Amino acid sequence: MQRFMKVSVIVPTYRSQAYLWECLDALRAQTLPSETWEVILVLNGEENPYRAQIEEYISKYAAFNWRFIYTSEPGVSHARNLGLEAATGDYICFIDDDDYVSPTYLEALLSAAEPDSESDSESDSESDSDAKAHAPIMSLSNLLCFNDGEKNIYPDHISGNYQRIKNQGLVGTMQARQYLSGPVAKLVAREYALRERFNPRFSNGEDALYIFALSRFYKQYRSTTEDAVYYRRVRGNSARFKLSSRLASMFSLLWAYVCLWIKHPLQYHFILFASRFLAVPKGIWKIYRAKLKK
Repeated sequence: MQRFMKVSVIVPTYRSQAYLWECLDALRAQTLPSETWEVILVLNGEENPYRAQIEEYISKYAAFNWRFIYTSEPGVSHARNLGLEAATGDYICFIDDDDYVSPTYLEALLSAAEPDSESDSESDSESDSDAKAHAPIMSLSNLLCFNDGEKNIYPDHISGNYQRIKNQGLVGTMQARQYLSGPVAKLVAREYALRERFNPRFSNGEDALYIFALSRFYKQYRSTTEDAVYYRRVRGNSARFKLSSRLASMFSLLWAYVCLWIKHPLQYHFILFASRFLAVPKGIWKIYRAKLKK
């Protein structure tokens, strides 16, 4: 009998470390009934000894819906794309293997993503209310950071965005703009997630590019309750902190945004599109300044 899946959680992993088990343990603790969601683990690059370790873990907790994929081709974009193609849930949730989530994470995201025309559209006209009821909603969770090897939790710019919208019900694209810089801390409908793919050409900025591509389908965003938290691990050796690679790809990344815009110029929020041309060099400048302080 085929199981009915509401959420597919995609976890790409490369040279899996101990933090992967922390990530998977957090998923096993979810309050959302386990029969309604699946975890798609995509191991990319080196196979040994990581494959055996992962298979041992998922066999130990066989009551959960684990799906394991191995590919010798490295790259997080390739891994995420394989996860997308394998997903069967109504919604897609991306979690990085070195991060973890709170127990109510999936349940709260799913609740916020489901349309609720009565509470959100009381003051709208009948036609506007009907349109909103059928429009997709991207649900957004709280997000907090911690440095690798440390226990202190602290907010970042996405945390600030959450605090601004957490009690506002449905909000628009620019009110949720900081969330559109990456695939985590959100739930997206699979039917829209599959219309785009992560661009494997880029090792930096590919996640923001993908979410920007999906933004043409979304005009409404809603935050979860505050106890639903995505905990992001900050590692100094992460690819997103490598200045040389980000400089090398800056102009081609900006051109990729232009190409997306040209395909669907009336579907994207123009101010969001324009903001990408500030965000890309701004991110590089922040890395440069951080290196100068060291």
